[in-house]
Amino acid sequence: MTIEEKRRIACRELTRIMQTRRPFSYLRLGDGELAFMLNVQRGREQSPDYLRTSCEVAYDGPGIEGRHYERLRESYESCEYLDYHDNVAFNVENLPKLDLARREGLFRNDSPDTAWIIFDWTWHEFKTYAAGRRCLLVGAEASLLRELHATPAYRALATRFWPEDGAIIFHQVRGDGRDLSGNLDLIKSDIAALISEHSIDTVFLALGGAAKIVGHELAQELRVCTIDWGSALRALAYCGSAGPATWRASHSPYLLHVPFDLHMDALERAHPSLPKVDLVAKAQAQLCLELQRKEPMRTFPADVLEPSHFDAGPENLARFKAALRVYDRRYRALAKGDPEVQRLVREFDYWCLKKGLGWRGKIFRALVRAKSWLRR
Repeated sequence: MTIEEKRRIACRELTRIMQTRRPFSYLRLGDGELAFMLNVQRGREQSPDYLRTSCEVAYDGPGIEGRHYERLRESYESCEYLDYHDNVAFNVENLPKLDLARREGLFRNDSPDTAWIIFDWTWHEFKTYAAGRRCLLVGAEASLLRELHATPAYRALATRFWPEDGAIIFHQVRGDGRDLSGNLDLIKSDIAALISEHSIDTVFLALGGAAKIVGHELAQELRVCTIDWGSALRALAYCGSAGPATWRASHSPYLLHVPFDLHMDALERAHPSLPKVDLVAKAQAQLCLELQRKEPMRTFPADVLEPSHFDAGPENLARFKAALRVYDRRYRALAKGDPEVQRLVREFDYWCLKKGLGWRGKIFRALVRAKSWLRR
């Protein structure tokens, strides 16, 4: 049996469990959460370095603090299904160091071949599962996805994913995802109120480390199904940046391509008061995403973290050029009189030069190669 066949079977089995068990919570032990828990265990919880608005920065993190560690561990120990992400090198090396005691009789991925299954499940099973159910989608990209979902052009592109007869409710998390740790229990209360108000059956959560705590606790307290969806929500909106971030996402799962103008139109409707600098940063993250390696149901780190994942193949390059024309027309002019936006525009232009894009980029790369050769 191929790995693809094993993963397809695992997706069907996850759907079966989701359909038949209440309460039910599916959680993922990602490398970010694992690193966070190990740091807390060692008494050296760390904060990310200062993150500046830039197309040259890529970062995602669990977004919670050490004071939530015990609730996170309890959620992992007691959730009905835990995906260990043990096909990730960091997890393979470090899972044995984690102080975690799973309860008896619970589910997990049966091998590394069926780990990190959520993108496969979304690709193969989400539409069928959500049909006829009342589902709540929660995250910092929920308002963007709501706007896209209401757009016929997007729905035509995304027919694989969205049922015609499901009751899909989108909830933009308070603070747009800023201060997840400080707002954790308020966010949980918001979601609980929506579950009761709309008779929600299943909650899909894209809330970093907070999703694990909120998802498991709500499943137990309200006897619903909760899914730690993570960046699958971002993938359905084809986002190059996460939530309120003004830098690039550290990795970008691929489920479908959304044209730049369609995405940005929805973003501006979802966040009409977005500052100019944030809007330009988001636009640049989308442009960079066009030239990132993509395979359905897989995710790859951004090129600023792994240069080999830059992919200027014919299809990606054509999409980038189409997006760049819109960017030049709609966003480049926002730099006038704004030093911070001017800095962003210069940084992005330099990124294009380094990547050899356009005739200027080709000349730049040729000069770099010549200089390197002369130094030998």
